[in-house]
Amino acid sequence: MTLANVRLEHHDGMPVAFLNGDVDAANASRVGEELIGAVTNRASGLVVVLSDIRYLDSAGVNLLFQLYEQLGTRRQRLGLVLDASAQLGRVLEISGVRTTIPVWNDVEAALAGISGDE
Repeated sequence: MTLANVRLEHHDGMPVAFLNGDVDAANASRVGEELIGAVTNRASGLVVVLSDIRYLDSAGVNLLFQLYEQLGTRRQRLGLVLDASAQLGRVLEISGVRTTIPVWNDVEAALAGISGDE
């Protein structure tokens, strides 16, 4: 079984989820439930920090698209945080995640972008 951990923080009512480990078919569903469960109706969205993800397979990529759609139907936004030089950036580019979901270099920029303060 692969491991993925979700650590949650809240910044002015906005949930920020720090993921680490591997997100794949074995745990993507559980990770998704944790993430969507962290977003209240009052939050303008969710920030997911991918900086400590070692591996993201197609189930993990699909999870990001599902989160984006789910939050969108609730009029909430999803933002991702990943350093520009991270290896995972290539996966996000090839899969089309970067063209669909905003990706910022740091949490502060993502929070500002989602709340409309950028």
